[in-house]
Amino acid sequence: MSDTNQEIPKSDEVNKELSKTLDVLVQNAYKSIVKCTKTAQSFPSTHENSLLIASPNYISGVAGTSDKVMTLVDSLLKTQNISKSMSKLYLEGQKDILTEANDKLLESINTRIDVMAGTKTPSVLPSQPKIVKESWNKNAKASNVWQEVHDNKKKSANWFMLNKGAVEIERPQLQFKVKVDNSYEQLFEPKLKEKPNALKPLAILLEKYDAIESFCHPYEYELDLYVPKEDFLKCEEPKQALPLSDTPLMMITEPEQVTQLVSELKQQQEIAIDLEYHNYRSYQGYTCLMQISTRDKDYIVDTLKLREDLEVLNEVLTDKNIVKVFHGADSDIKWLQKDFGLYVVGMFDTHQACKFLPMPRQSLAYLLKHYCDVDSDKTFQLFDWRHRPLPEPAIQYARTDTHYLLYVYDCMKLDLSAAAHGKQNLVLSTFTNSRNICKLKYEKPVFNEEGYMNIFRSH
Repeated sequence: MSDTNQEIPKSDEVNKELSKTLDVLVQNAYKSIVKCTKTAQSFPSTHENSLLIASPNYISGVAGTSDKVMTLVDSLLKTQNISKSMSKLYLEGQKDILTEANDKLLESINTRIDVMAGTKTPSVLPSQPKIVKESWNKNAKASNVWQEVHDNKKKSANWFMLNKGAVEIERPQLQFKVKVDNSYEQLFEPKLKEKPNALKPLAILLEKYDAIESFCHPYEYELDLYVPKEDFLKCEEPKQALPLSDTPLMMITEPEQVTQLVSELKQQQEIAIDLEYHNYRSYQGYTCLMQISTRDKDYIVDTLKLREDLEVLNEVLTDKNIVKVFHGADSDIKWLQKDFGLYVVGMFDTHQACKFLPMPRQSLAYLLKHYCDVDSDKTFQLFDWRHRPLPEPAIQYARTDTHYLLYVYDCMKLDLSAAAHGKQNLVLSTFTNSRNICKLKYEKPVFNEEGYMNIFRSH
């Protein structure tokens, strides 16, 4: 009895020491978290980051810090016997693995607290955590584009961490055969030299509305008369997009390939189109890439190299018998006019379709997830599309924007019909609103001496 009584104070002393040690650990952890939070809050805002991302030093610094953070997180994951490496995963995979690791840590902490409190016996503690090797995104479909990209990826890389020799990109506009006119006095004049699919001969006339002068839209007459074919209004069973791995990809880098592209596109009833643009180091900006998809093939056009060779695409883009599917084409329409003299007749803008449907969001990323269960990596929204050659993941990202868009087009027509109780008026309204976007004209940005105030007010 006396022996037992002698041990009690020792036990109390041990608990007190453990409590003090725990308090110190908690305080130190709290200080570290506060410091980490303050550091994170000092990072550039979205607007500032969009300006700084063009700087090689900034990119290098961010990439270096990112690598250090990834290494630290990998070390923490190893303590839980999780064999996955953060640097080898895409954004969604990183979120999944962090969530899983966090759950395991919290469960382990709660169990140990219960053991210390005496509500559980030490036997409930895990003896050896199981090493996790299977996919963290268990619910993802096999066709998920980022899983396909991951399978194609040979080694991990930060897509903004370009090597030193490649980060200093020569200004593409220096190689343009027709130099860009940034002067304020000279109006933008349509580049069109020929007018395929014309109902009215080509005439580039100067117009004046409310004392503002501009050149007329070369295809305004054709757009005014455009009515989609009855077949385009029909809502049939959506045609599932082929997996990326089973879909041929043609990189268009030579003028001869443009001729082949036009020939193949003329055989289609509908095509999907998207553009990648750059304006960080350019007054008016310029199109760096054009992605086009049919039902069974993807194309990526190097618009920097072929800038003066793409007007022939008007044979397809102004053909009213071919539906051109875009998403959020307000800027694309103007960029096509400015850079290549291209115009669109017969467009279906999925962003316009969203306005007739109860969509919580109207972005292309949401539509890809909603209809195709495909996750779009936001990383590439700030990618410098001037970079050549393009890294493979950037190519995969670019083609994804159009690869699934025709299937989204099919699904949205069905949803529009259902919202109209089986009638076609909402599908027709989408075509009408899309036609109005096609009638937009590119105009040079007007310099405003007070323009800097918009940036000032946003901060």
